[in-house]
Amino acid sequence: MSRSLRSMVLELVMENGGESSVDDVADAVGEPVVEVLRAVRGSPYLELEGDTIRSVRTEVEGYLEVRGPKPVLITAPHAQGPRADVFTGEIAYKVARATGANALVATVSRAMTVDGRPLDLNREWTRDHPFRRRIEELKEEGVRFIVDVHGMADDPLRPEIDLGTLGGRTMRASLVRRIIDRLEELGFDVGYEQEFYGGDIVEYHCDGRDVQGVQVELSESLRAPGSNRGFLAVLAIVNVLLGEC
Repeated sequence: MSRSLRSMVLELVMENGGESSVDDVADAVGEPVVEVLRAVRGSPYLELEGDTIRSVRTEVEGYLEVRGPKPVLITAPHAQGPRADVFTGEIAYKVARATGANALVATVSRAMTVDGRPLDLNREWTRDHPFRRRIEELKEEGVRFIVDVHGMADDPLRPEIDLGTLGGRTMRASLVRRIIDRLEELGFDVGYEQEFYGGDIVEYHCDGRDVQGVQVELSESLRAPGSNRGFLAVLAIVNVLLGEC
């Protein structure tokens, strides 16, 4: 399927106010109906209802999404935040593509404010933001594990990686132990809630039973340009979780 046909169909539908009939689109692009239908099925921004094609989710929402078949979601709510979190979005995106997991990567910065407060998607008061609502939708679609990726500054008194599960409320202790063991096998210095306990994403979206979650703090050195250590760490965590599926 040509990507150009998908984009042509999407442009035509949006030009027509967000919906068009299959026949009208086929006539406009000069392609058989079967090819138009294939283009619709292959696009995340088109849906078919009867003989009507509609554009969906093309508005600015403040995040990018990677869809995958695995029941793991990787979130990077501060991907456009301060320097401490730089490259967390790229890591989340690449690990999702490598494993078949899902990913949500924020495209808004905490430099933005709402009611005078920085727009921090890991806070209770942002639970109605599209990024947070999408997490709930993905849970309804079958996500069972959430890996919430953050960054922290280098500090000789901190480990390279700090894991948080709100004192064990959001993930079984045995599963946390397997994650730590695997990271240590790979040579990482790993802490468990040494400084970061877990934020609102794992607290609100993970019950520790049907959906388990862990907040992962990666030191700045693991996310330095040219390094693949941050990618390897999150990849290893996701692979442990996939072993539970």
